[in-house]
Amino acid sequence: MTVPEPRSGDKKGRTARLGRTLAAIAGASALVVGMAVGVGASSANATTALSGNLSITFSTFDFSTLDVGLQAWEKLNPGVHVTVADVSNNPSTYVPALQTEQAAGNEPDINESYDAETPTLEVDGLAGDMKSVLTSGGIYPVSYWYKPFIGAYIPVSSTGGVTVGDPYGVPLEADATVMLYNENEFKAAHLAFPKDGWTWTQMLADAKKLRKGSGANQKQYGVCLRSDWQALYNHVMQAYGATAFTQTKANFDSPAAKSACK
Repeated sequence: MTVPEPRSGDKKGRTARLGRTLAAIAGASALVVGMAVGVGASSANATTALSGNLSITFSTFDFSTLDVGLQAWEKLNPGVHVTVADVSNNPSTYVPALQTEQAAGNEPDINESYDAETPTLEVDGLAGDMKSVLTSGGIYPVSYWYKPFIGAYIPVSSTGGVTVGDPYGVPLEADATVMLYNENEFKAAHLAFPKDGWTWTQMLADAKKLRKGSGANQKQYGVCLRSDWQALYNHVMQAYGATAFTQTKANFDSPAAKSACK
């Protein structure tokens, strides 16, 4: 997700009052596949007593997860009414829709999307600076987030009017693609284990050497590629009481994670 700039004429109104609101939602939902949530830049003026209306566009498949968090949050903040629009995650329709809303002065307070859309939202001026939100009291600071994830929302150039070095979003969910290999098979084929710098070409060459049989008699293939959708290994790890990531580091080398992989 990304952060819209405060609306014209609304800097000290709804956006300011709800600044801590938005960051709280982001933090509570965070680090559960490359999504982010952000807030308007004027949220530094946020006050403890929250009131008003909060609008969110949600463009992913997992609304039920968000809804649970929102219901709990609304109980803690009865003065705020939250409206959520579940929209298409198609960049060709979602981004133009946000631009139209921005031009009309009614862009949602929070924009959520897959990470693949994030650069587009940034370039098209649909992102705002969250630094003040993530450094204020009661809000998760930038240092709270696992660096490889939060780094995806910290621009290194000023394209789109974003502030270089300041975050314009935070991860709502996070995943990583991993590859598993059988050490015994690599040893039997006299192949070196994969390491940093292993190229696609090298992987295919090694895969050929790992095959057993051919044609109708092939008993083993050198590689099995499938979608990492929802990182299926997460469910296995959770069954062993492990998680892939904490807020501050990758957790694949924990004893529970190693047991799950074995």
